[in-house]
Amino acid sequence: MKPSALRIERLLAKVEAELARSARPRRYCFYFDEETEAEAQGLPYILVPRVLSEQEWIEKYRMASQVINDRTGHMASASTRGLAAASGAH
Repeated sequence: MKPSALRIERLLAKVEAELARSARPRRYCFYFDEETEAEAQGLPYILVPRVLSEQEWIEKYRMASQVINDRTGHMASASTRGLAAASGAH
């Protein structure tokens, strides 16, 4: 015996009601520079860091990873400096 359309609708309504009761509240992710937009919209939100592209990362951290060698005045990367220190070379 097939269930009637009315019975299917009642079962569906029952399932939807159960899901609505047990569903967690929705939160939205915003980047730190979008915090004012999130506040303006009045949404529950969480702030997440922005993932930098390779080009953005290079522009932001290039100077931080380069160190001037005091004796020669040449630029040396932090990894090269670390290798020289580990080998005992000065």
